[in-house]
Amino acid sequence: MNEEYSVAVANEVKAKARNPTGDAKELVDLVIAYAKQETLEPLKGLGKNALKGLGGAFLLGMGGLFVSIGALRAMQTETDWFEEHNATYLPYFLTIMVLLVLSAIGWVGLGPGKKKDT
Repeated sequence: MNEEYSVAVANEVKAKARNPTGDAKELVDLVIAYAKQETLEPLKGLGKNALKGLGGAFLLGMGGLFVSIGALRAMQTETDWFEEHNATYLPYFLTIMVLLVLSAIGWVGLGPGKKKDT
């Protein structure tokens, strides 16, 4: 029985030794599968996160735009001070200044971290 086993193993080894292209194909398939696993799958996850971030940024920007237009129209229609003092340009100026200040705060707050001196 032991002899039959060693003959079967020897035949299997000879079959593999005679077919080196099968080993090369297996190696190529293994490398391709590894490359897909280590590059494509993380990129898919990164793409999903980037899409969520861009969607959130778009919605936040649209909300800021609508709030600023609402504040501008409120300053123009609900107050007579700007018309009485001949400063009808002032609501536009104030709205733009508030948007610029909020943008600067966002830019500084979300920018790169401070570099440590080591």
